[in-house]
Amino acid sequence: MNFSLYLLRVIPATKIPLLAPQILTYFSAQALSAGSLVSIPIHKRKSIGVVIDIEKIDGQKMALRKAEFELRGIAKVISLEKIISENQLSLAKWMSEYYWCPVGAIIKLMIPTSLSSLRGGSGRRSNLTESQNNFTKPQDQAIQKLILVPEISLIEKIAKKNKIMDYAVLHSDLTDKQYYENWLRIKSNNTQYVIATRMGLFAPFKNLKEIIIENEHSDLYKSRQTPRYHAREVAAKLAETWNAKIIFKSPTPSIETLWFAEKNKNNKNWKLIINNFKNENANSQSPITNLVDLREELKAGNFSIFSRLLLEKIKIALAKNQQIILFINRRGASTVLMCRDCGYTPKCPNCDVPLVYHLSPVQFLCHHCGHQEFPPVVCPNCLGTRIKFFGIGSQKVEIEFKKLFSEAKVTRLDSDIAKKVESVENPLSCQRQSEHQIIDDFNSKKTQVLIGTSILFNKELPRVPLAAMMIADTMLHLPDFHSNERTFQIISQLKTLSKKEFILQTYSPENLAIRFAAENNLQSFYAEEIAVRKEFSYPPFSQLIKLIYQNKNADKAKEEAKILAEKLKRQISAIEQSSKLKTYKLTTILGPSPAFIPKINGQYIWQIILKTKLTDLKLRNKILQIVPPDWTVNVNPLQII
Repeated sequence: MNFSLYLLRVIPATKIPLLAPQILTYFSAQALSAGSLVSIPIHKRKSIGVVIDIEKIDGQKMALRKAEFELRGIAKVISLEKIISENQLSLAKWMSEYYWCPVGAIIKLMIPTSLSSLRGGSGRRSNLTESQNNFTKPQDQAIQKLILVPEISLIEKIAKKNKIMDYAVLHSDLTDKQYYENWLRIKSNNTQYVIATRMGLFAPFKNLKEIIIENEHSDLYKSRQTPRYHAREVAAKLAETWNAKIIFKSPTPSIETLWFAEKNKNNKNWKLIINNFKNENANSQSPITNLVDLREELKAGNFSIFSRLLLEKIKIALAKNQQIILFINRRGASTVLMCRDCGYTPKCPNCDVPLVYHLSPVQFLCHHCGHQEFPPVVCPNCLGTRIKFFGIGSQKVEIEFKKLFSEAKVTRLDSDIAKKVESVENPLSCQRQSEHQIIDDFNSKKTQVLIGTSILFNKELPRVPLAAMMIADTMLHLPDFHSNERTFQIISQLKTLSKKEFILQTYSPENLAIRFAAENNLQSFYAEEIAVRKEFSYPPFSQLIKLIYQNKNADKAKEEAKILAEKLKRQISAIEQSSKLKTYKLTTILGPSPAFIPKINGQYIWQIILKTKLTDLKLRNKILQIVPPDWTVNVNPLQII
């Protein structure tokens, strides 16, 4: 007796090593739809899987014989209804191609953990249908709006600001049950608004018509693990899929977004809103900005980290019982220790980076792997005593401030004290203040001075009469094309925390990013920056792809990088010739070279940067297909160093 047989390509919802196959093949006697949920055998256990493709084949025995591997049947059908919609499948396939990553890793982002954990075998039935029945009938025609925020703490703030009372949320702090309930609300279209971190992009929308990206410039929109996507790019594709309107909001938009805004000025579905503090509060004025040249301070004999002007303004503010914010873009007390006799600098034994000096508790700390050790009294290399600390961090600013103004109530907020931990040296001592308590105390004026790092920018803080940037040069001289942009953004964001005076201390007052930020001149900064990027073919005029290899053996890491670089050269040449693109080079190779931090956690790191103008993803991916699976592929990385 003949009957139909179907081959199913299924993505397991459980975690599978990225180097293992992410799409598995099974057979079924029942026709299913792409997006349906099934129980599948994996080794000796059963797992939940999502069907992404189905193919009808005739003749069971013949099909099984022709297969190059042992075909197994599905255990059971859990849900005939599509758990993953066609739009979600389309987005996942695009992301897989664009970011060159397994489609299974993307599909897993679209499935609630509570569904992934169902066994789906005999003795336990899925509660999916029962859960959906708890909600009203899906309103497929109701319009849905997605608001993305870079941090969980901003969700409530955005809801309050936009007077949104009823909304679904998706973020990593939800329990599995909470996430599942919100996921079902979205899938049933029983709420108009979804306010979420970047994971909201993978929600099961029914009728998405608007996407708003708050603080689109934030680095938190870029995923640091596979799939290494950027929410800004995925949101644009999602909007295109749904024919939805997309709105980018930021006080300091990224250069790429400003460029795309120009290109899409006639597109009704595309909008950029530059929402600085002055836009939101018509009566507010920009603070008076004082640019202080620290080189002149040294010439005048002032070797303090506080310029003469800043000291004067602090005294006036404290006398009037006014609040102050002091910003330094580095935590710790000093950035490096050096022996002035032999030049020795202590480095982390696991990472090829200098250790940073911390005072609370007193220790050397690696900011990459967390290695700790006690500071030396004498130089371990030459036994000399002329060892000196250089550079400043947030702890150093706090110590120096307390020396000068011992009566002021001052607190510090950086990643070292953002959570409650007990002192290692004295367990009976008071716990450090939590991040929430530090912000509350400052907002309620229990503390007068707040010293902090970039952790301040995503907090709900009042505008104060005086804010200062202790040194604006920390990122300027990094060999990365984003350096000027990040410097401009940090200065501009910090200025919004001051309502009267802002002091900007720098050794490079002539730098255009610093000068234009001091002048609130976004247009001139953009004009200068976009011209440089065009001249050197940096994004948005090209795409960068960072290829990273790590190995415990230094020679092995170097050799593998050199081998791949040669293969890439040959592959690029072959592709350009076969595609008749050899008239001008569309893809160039930078490297191979050791990473800016060449060793982390005992692993030596080498990298290759591809700079390509290829817009055809199939052609671009012909280059990437020769990259071995043990390499990391990062499309549009945040940093190229």
